[in-house]
Amino acid sequence: MSDAAKYANAFADVFQQAADAVLEEKQNAEDRIADLESQRAEIDTEIERLRSQLEEVENNIAVGLRHAAKGAGIKLELKQKMNGGAPPVVTGSGGKAPDAVLAKVLSIVPLGRQHASTFGAISKSVDIADGKEIAKVLKRLAAEKKVKTIGERRGKRYFRE
Repeated sequence: MSDAAKYANAFADVFQQAADAVLEEKQNAEDRIADLESQRAEIDTEIERLRSQLEEVENNIAVGLRHAAKGAGIKLELKQKMNGGAPPVVTGSGGKAPDAVLAKVLSIVPLGRQHASTFGAISKSVDIADGKEIAKVLKRLAAEKKVKTIGERRGKRYFRE
């Protein structure tokens, strides 16, 4: 037997033990991965269950808000899913304004887009001193689509069609 063969035989057992140890580590790692994947599937299922439960709670809150707002005479427009987004938008907060005031403001709002008037012009024409009340009435009329608007904020103009 040559010297190379003697050395090869001497190291064969060491190499075999190292290979066995590596194969055992590989098997342990694969088993651990399989366990983690099954845990992941259970966690994903639990997350989906909690999300649907949260969505149900959000929908119940939205229904409650709509019901309470309707009882207070306010029109609420809620997004379909709240998901921690912006708070609900309250529109048409004119609420309990008398019909006479609504009719008076509506009669002052001009017909046609080309004759649209600003809030200031409308409030001067109405004999009501409270500008906030007029603003609420105009918001309510706009929400009910009896009055249309052009522009935003200070440049907003109102008209009827």
